[in-house]
Amino acid sequence: MKTYKISENGLDFLKRKSIIRSLPFFLIAMGLGIVLTQYGPNAENQSTEGNAIFYPIMTVVLGIGIVISFRRNGRLLESFEIGIEEEGIKRTQDKTPEVYLRKEDIQAAYTLKEGGIKLQGKSKRSFIMIPPLMEDKEELVQKIGEWIELEALPKTTLWEKLSRLLAIPFLGSMLLVFLVENKIIVGLAGVFFVGFGIWSLIEIRRSQHLDERVKKAAWWILIVIFSVLFTVIMKIST
Repeated sequence: MKTYKISENGLDFLKRKSIIRSLPFFLIAMGLGIVLTQYGPNAENQSTEGNAIFYPIMTVVLGIGIVISFRRNGRLLESFEIGIEEEGIKRTQDKTPEVYLRKEDIQAAYTLKEGGIKLQGKSKRSFIMIPPLMEDKEELVQKIGEWIELEALPKTTLWEKLSRLLAIPFLGSMLLVFLVENKIIVGLAGVFFVGFGIWSLIEIRRSQHLDERVKKAAWWILIVIFSVLFTVIMKIST
């Protein structure tokens, strides 16, 4: 079986890309913390001195989180490997479920904008993403081309574009629960947050493309869900 790993240039490119992608999430998390501190139910009890200590600590913690996330993602990328054999292709990566596609199960092979390849299996969850700048890329593309013709990735549908932005109303609904007193708004926001949160947890746990640490960390969302649910119940019942 011939194996292919990400080239050194590819690793540098993907590591920089992961930092750019993760920064908005950390900034949003910081923004949520500031909003809840300034305008949350306990905002009146917050002192200026306490905030002066809280904000720098929060910034340091988030900074450490970015560094740890960057290093962990780097190790995962270094372990990424594509293996091609006569019967099919597989993707292996540390602490991540192995994905194997038999050549007869590959329904489509798409070329991505930045030079990567997506091999789509029979089901929506069954696919392999091959990053750009792989070692022996031309040989890899040639072998895949012997099984199926590569084609351009179809245009993104409106629903796919909107689904990428669902994190915004998800976080917004949490803010509404904690900051608004109107029972109808709190109830609707709470239902959306709990429903979307549970769905996200299920999707993360079922994914074959996320490492075990991410899947284990996803359980923490239950604490947030229970906190939101408790707040909704308390506000509606009073």
